[in-house]
Amino acid sequence: MDIIRHRLLKINSYLRSISKIKLILLAVLVNTLISFSLGFVADYFFNEEITKGSKDLGSFSNAFYVAVLRAPIVETVLFQFAIIEIIKKKYNSFSCCCISAFFFGLFHDYNFFYFLFGIFSGLVFAYVYIIEKDIKKGILYTTLAHMAYNTVIISLKYLI
Repeated sequence: MDIIRHRLLKINSYLRSISKIKLILLAVLVNTLISFSLGFVADYFFNEEITKGSKDLGSFSNAFYVAVLRAPIVETVLFQFAIIEIIKKKYNSFSCCCISAFFFGLFHDYNFFYFLFGIFSGLVFAYVYIIEKDIKKGILYTTLAHMAYNTVIISLKYLI
């Protein structure tokens, strides 16, 4: 257990030391890998699309507005800022990330696989938020990471 804890602390230290643009790009990469992995499992083993049950956003411009511009701002304020700031005096950083991620997952409960993805994605966004000591910067970096990830997914869905 000490080895795992030591490695996690080392990873945490490294992630805190890299530039914010690298952290944002890493968050996008991790979320994309999680999304594709869960999508593969859902499709291959359960014959279900990971996005089954999600709202059809219509045109590319509407999907871009909703998923890339509006949702990341609203969701960052609700699930990272509000939840973490309310509970951070009572719980440690890891617990705050987990609680925030759980509610983020519940909000994305279109189906079981997307709920799981929401939890993992919520962990990534909560971590990006929580490692920044300045609240405004935490909101900014988390929102940018969420926007960048959604841009990748919306582009893949509509342009390919």
